[in-house]
Amino acid sequence: MFKRRTFKVILLAVAMVALGFALGRLGRNVSEPAAKPEPGPETESTLPPPNRNAAINYLLAAATLNEPWPPEFITKRDLETHLGDPVIDLYLLQNCPEFRDFVSEDLGKGGPVWLVHHGARMPYCRFNAAWDDPFGPAPHLPVMREIGMRCKLAASCAEAQGNTAQAVEISDDLLQMAIHIGGTGTLLELAVGFGGYWNALERLEFLLSREPDRDALEAILATLDRQPERPFKPEHAVRREAEMWASYLRREKNDLREGLLKKAEGYSALADKTGG
Repeated sequence: MFKRRTFKVILLAVAMVALGFALGRLGRNVSEPAAKPEPGPETESTLPPPNRNAAINYLLAAATLNEPWPPEFITKRDLETHLGDPVIDLYLLQNCPEFRDFVSEDLGKGGPVWLVHHGARMPYCRFNAAWDDPFGPAPHLPVMREIGMRCKLAASCAEAQGNTAQAVEISDDLLQMAIHIGGTGTLLELAVGFGGYWNALERLEFLLSREPDRDALEAILATLDRQPERPFKPEHAVRREAEMWASYLRREKNDLREGLLKKAEGYSALADKTGG
């Protein structure tokens, strides 16, 4: 238990460092309007309706991912080592037909990219996670990382097929998904959201560097213009983090006190029996 808690404390510290770095890079003014779509109500104990909760779509997208990965020409571990570099992604998709066919399946209707596209346009995003325990599991974060990785690959695949407009649309969806993740809870989710948002902006920057035609250029500019001036609200994550830790420490203190009282009662009963 001690090792697990220590690991999560270290992980939280890393997230806070990443948050500080991201805040410095983004340089947003905290007085600017908040991002839309809005995350789920922070004080609400129940989940939003499924047809308004993007988290449902994102989890469904993860369930529809095409597995296993293609045969031995490339392993998932090797791919993850280099993934995130759009140049490498595009090279693989242009020169490995099996891999291109594999990724293309994610672009179909009802597939993960389609589900993320519709989820990104929903007003709320709330995962059924342990919001009252700072050491509680956050199983949705690895899932969201996988979804982001596959959507970035899908954007590269669309570009490799000459469909720059779809590549821009997927990048737009990734921006909105990052805003959703960053607004779902604590500093760790916020840091993950920042990272996803930054990666999506880098993908749009890469598309611009490829000198797209006028239609694609207008689509990229429209996507950038739609982005809120303040995509994230760190003060909400800090407040939730503080409330979560305060609640956790209060429970720990009460549990310790109750345990001590029980021991004291036991000693008292023993003294009565022995006449001590």
